[in-house]
Amino acid sequence: MEALITYAQAAALLGLKLPTLYTLVSRRTIPHVRLSGRIVRFDPVVLEHWRKSRAVPVDELAIRRAASTAGK
Repeated sequence: MEALITYAQAAALLGLKLPTLYTLVSRRTIPHVRLSGRIVRFDPVVLEHWRKSRAVPVDELAIRRAASTAGK
């Protein structure tokens, strides 16, 4: 088990600004561990899975359409 990381470390890992991370936690959008009322930590492995699950698949048809109209 990896050690839990702080807000600052999690923000750096995800490439987010701290206020954005605070908002995600308050909205319960991002996985976190609340150790007490104000102490929040993050599991870096879980954050990486969360980040990967948020990826948007590429729409191949839209790419082909855009390429065909770009040449006109």
